[in-house]
Amino acid sequence: ERKLVPFLRLILQSPTLVEHYYQPWSYTKKTGFNDALHSLDRLTSIDFRLPIDTSVRRFINHRDIIE
Repeated sequence: ERKLVPFLRLILQSPTLVEHYYQPWSYTKKTGFNDALHSLDRLTSIDFRLPIDTSVRRFINHRDIIE
């Protein structure tokens, strides 16, 4: 529901997460992932209809966590 880019931005704004999960040489750490987020953001105008994986179905009712 067009929440991927804001969700990723939120995660990448956490220095603790970035320091813990990304190597100093990683693309994410070196660039901040900004150009990738910009590219992903351009896709928000496309209406994707992807099937829901049963492993993530339980999170559907927790939309307010991201909002």
